[in-house]
Amino acid sequence: MYIPKRYKAKDLETSLAIIRQNAFATLMSNQDGQIQATHIPILLEERADAKLFLICHLAAANPQSQAFIKSEGKEVLAIFQGPHAYISPSLYKSSRNVPTWNYVAAHVHGILKVVEPLEKQLEVLEKTILAFEPAYMEQWTQLPQEYKAAMCQEITAVEIEITKLEGKTKLSQNKTKEEQGRIANKLIKSLDSQESRLGQWMLDNLDR
Repeated sequence: MYIPKRYKAKDLETSLAIIRQNAFATLMSNQDGQIQATHIPILLEERADAKLFLICHLAAANPQSQAFIKSEGKEVLAIFQGPHAYISPSLYKSSRNVPTWNYVAAHVHGILKVVEPLEKQLEVLEKTILAFEPAYMEQWTQLPQEYKAAMCQEITAVEIEITKLEGKTKLSQNKTKEEQGRIANKLIKSLDSQESRLGQWMLDNLDR
């Protein structure tokens, strides 16, 4: 990802926040020269040994899933797209400006491993449930084990050990603090959730 110095995420925690807040990501890989991509929820996991992992699952019938099984251990790329918005030049002090687009994003490179056996696959599913709907766990625990096993036959669970993490926060850092504040306040008042979230990102980073 092209990241001019002023737009580089300030620290690791900022990049991790982008991942945590935007879990529905794009998982990309290259199999025999063919680019493949799947849109899926992906969780960040910080393990006791301080290593960072991504965990997720995709349909077993997905060609990308089948490629993972054949070429385990290859590098993949997960793209986490945060809030973004059009920025009008009318918000700048000088008329000598052009439109642009502000956004927050993270690119995560890592080595993929297919998760086996069944118990480990179930762990991935249960971590996903706990992340998005903890209340469903009560119903999940009551489901027959054979039903859960059958469900796992329909998916491929994977974990990705992170080898490179790039965070980008393009938040009008090339403009004055006054202009940044004006843009942020306009965005945060928007009824569009993307714009209001981006406005909050800008306000949170104004003094950094």
